[in-house]
Amino acid sequence: MKIAVTSDVHLKSRQESPQRYNALENIFEKITHKGILELIIAGDLFEKDYDNYSDFDTLCKKYPNVTVNIIPGNHDSQIEKRFFSAENIIVVTEPQIKEIDKVSFLFLPYDSAKSMDEVIVDFAHRHTLPSKWILIGHGDYLTSNREVNPYEPHLYMPLTVKMINNYNPSVVILGHIHKPSQFGKVFYPGSPCGLNINETGKRKFLILEVHSLTPQYQTVETDVLYFSETIQMFPVDDEVSFLKNRLSDIIQKWQLKEEELKKVKVRLFLKGYTKDKNVITQNLVQIVRNKGIKFYDSLGPDTSELKTLKETDREKISLLNRVKIKIGEIDKGQFISSIEDVMGKVMELILGS
Repeated sequence: MKIAVTSDVHLKSRQESPQRYNALENIFEKITHKGILELIIAGDLFEKDYDNYSDFDTLCKKYPNVTVNIIPGNHDSQIEKRFFSAENIIVVTEPQIKEIDKVSFLFLPYDSAKSMDEVIVDFAHRHTLPSKWILIGHGDYLTSNREVNPYEPHLYMPLTVKMINNYNPSVVILGHIHKPSQFGKVFYPGSPCGLNINETGKRKFLILEVHSLTPQYQTVETDVLYFSETIQMFPVDDEVSFLKNRLSDIIQKWQLKEEELKKVKVRLFLKGYTKDKNVITQNLVQIVRNKGIKFYDSLGPDTSELKTLKETDREKISLLNRVKIKIGEIDKGQFISSIEDVMGKVMELILGS
């Protein structure tokens, strides 16, 4: 048996957040097609201080065969079952074990006064945890490479590595971090729809095969795809061709289909040096439009760090090109930064600020 897990949808009304509803409905459509009948939402289904749940209620009624398990997060910690009329909605308001296909899931709703460690210890004192169990909660997993939610930099119901080692859940799935992330057996499905330009790339949710305990990320079809990119300009004879090639490389890295490019909103930063700031900016705007891509910012690319070359820079440019050739001959494995980053620093040293 398989179940699906998402989190951090941050819904308001359908009118206020249509893209978020469409992303969530895409998850419903995908799991229904796959015959998955359990959807778990690991916190922050709703935006903070939002209390009109009728649109979500209506959505759930469209998929009556899917049981929707809602675990409150820090944004919607007060939600209860009585707020909904759809029979397939379950709201978890207390830590509890739910058996799904004979496998135990420990659901932990968000509690601002406690850590996940404290709640697990207390629960294990009152109940016997089975040898095979799955933890679903909402909060921060404390590792050395911890992902921080940029909107909420403080700690929220933290879970430690020590607690996982002591109680040994088979899999841990958490909401709160909006970026799809994996840390060993700990998974964050991430937000199914980018909330703003900081949440870039294709969005995902998790499908977990219950008995083999193998979570797999699945792509959500969203109305918009956000990207934030930087192009480092170098003193070259044909700046427009250079710009086209750099943008083509960036777009190729996104790995999008042709129809998906129409969904892209990109924030572009231009850095480095150019002969003519106005000309290169106008060309970039046209190149982006020809690709069918939209700018996230109404003013187009950010050129605040793009500098204009002076006539007196010719000798420096000649030196820069010789350095560039030499760097190109060096084994790239020796660089911690990319070649492009190194060349950016070289330009600053030779050409000045």
